[in-house]
Amino acid sequence: MGIHATIYMSIKGIAFDPFDMIRYFPVSFFYILSMTVGYIGLRYIELSIASPVQNSSGAVTAILVLIFFPKELGIAHFVGIGLVTLGIMGLSALEKKEEIEAHRLTDQPLDKKYQISFLAIIFPLLYCLIDGMGTFADAIYLDELKLISEDSALLAYEFTFFIAAVICYIFLKFIKKG
Repeated sequence: MGIHATIYMSIKGIAFDPFDMIRYFPVSFFYILSMTVGYIGLRYIELSIASPVQNSSGAVTAILVLIFFPKELGIAHFVGIGLVTLGIMGLSALEKKEEIEAHRLTDQPLDKKYQISFLAIIFPLLYCLIDGMGTFADAIYLDELKLISEDSALLAYEFTFFIAAVICYIFLKFIKKG
């Protein structure tokens, strides 16, 4: 991401203020934390089951926006929210049914590691909530309060992510050694 940010900045001719990384840090933190939680969760649940739950973070954002910045909604909005919710639940159920059927046809036992448990489902739910809060914070920063431009927000996020990656690399390579 740091390489992309540098190229993007150069091509677009954007002057980047490093203080924007501090200004935008709360939003970057939510996004980076949600990805970290999502990847950790893949130890306990298959991506095909976790993904629909994780990707419903937009609903969390919509709810937060409606709570904090009330707007009048029509019936089409409520129908849309209901259809998306039903679609996510249906997709998860179908994916699980297909997995069970595939294992039955091949006479292979289901991998106990990926059985739905509290630990397995908490990670996608946490991802959903944290990512939804990050997108809500993004809406506040960019749309409501106009604290930072979209280009500056993108660069701040990508450089912050790059720094986090370098720190993780150093930790894993030189400190953890195990």
